[in-house]
Amino acid sequence: MGERDLEQDGLELEGAEREAAEAGQAAAEAEQAAAEQAAAEEPDGEAEDGEEASEGDADAERSGAGSEEESV
Repeated sequence: MGERDLEQDGLELEGAEREAAEAGQAAAEAEQAAAEQAAAEEPDGEAEDGEEASEGDADAERSGAGSEEESV
């Protein structure tokens, strides 16, 4: 019975990590969409700077979410 409990705990942990990674990805995508919308509203010169910064933040979040999965 103890092995079954450990297996269930492991599955629950995997599910929680997957949900956290998906939430992080969704947040990165929402941030990217907001940055793109803001860039569309800014003059041309400023839009490029803001867009580049946003892409860097989204990439950092994606790599952070990936490292959680890799550590399992």
